[in-house]
Amino acid sequence: MQAITITPKAIKKEIKYFATVFLFVFMLNIYAVYKYDSPWTEIITAWYIICFFTFVLYGILMVFRVMTKLIQRLWYKWRKHRI
Repeated sequence: MQAITITPKAIKKEIKYFATVFLFVFMLNIYAVYKYDSPWTEIITAWYIICFFTFVLYGILMVFRVMTKLIQRLWYKWRKHRI
């Protein structure tokens, strides 16, 4: 059985995706606090909700990325056999 190695480049890429999703959810929370005139302490007290939605959106993003990669591979194989 072969060992699976994850390159530092791939790790950095995933950290960037996760940080982007976290920042998006955090900014969405700030917008909601401003729009609904909630107390600003809710930004800090709702950290568990922010973390939950970060993982949910990151999972959804992962599903779309995997589907895109599979479609690209199938398309490449189809084009290769067609020529």
